[in-house]
Amino acid sequence: MQFRTMHRTIKVKTEEVIAALQKNKERHIVEYAKAKEAYKLEGLEQIEQIKKHLQDGKNGLQLNLVEPVDRAQQFDDFIMMFGMEVEKEIELETDEFKLYVLDKGSSSEHASLSNSTYFAKYGM
Repeated sequence: MQFRTMHRTIKVKTEEVIAALQKNKERHIVEYAKAKEAYKLEGLEQIEQIKKHLQDGKNGLQLNLVEPVDRAQQFDDFIMMFGMEVEKEIELETDEFKLYVLDKGSSSEHASLSNSTYFAKYGM
């Protein structure tokens, strides 16, 4: 069975969108904190490898790290935007619902992939 993307507009309570954004932000903050710790561990491990290679006389050494992505400000911007909305109910199209409520979009996917790079290696 093949599903087609549904395009529609729905009316939602503004406070529910804000609550979803706050929940998504909290989840992101936890993920980002773990990502920073894993990034640090990976960086230190790579530095030790570089030191060893330098002692062995090897050239052309460099760190190869995937930097964690912090989206907290993006969530704050969305929360502020909806907090200033004068209507109690607003209309969201499918793409907006996915972005604001479900936290599904290109920036979310990029952050999730970047932030989880070292999770398995360091048991996070």
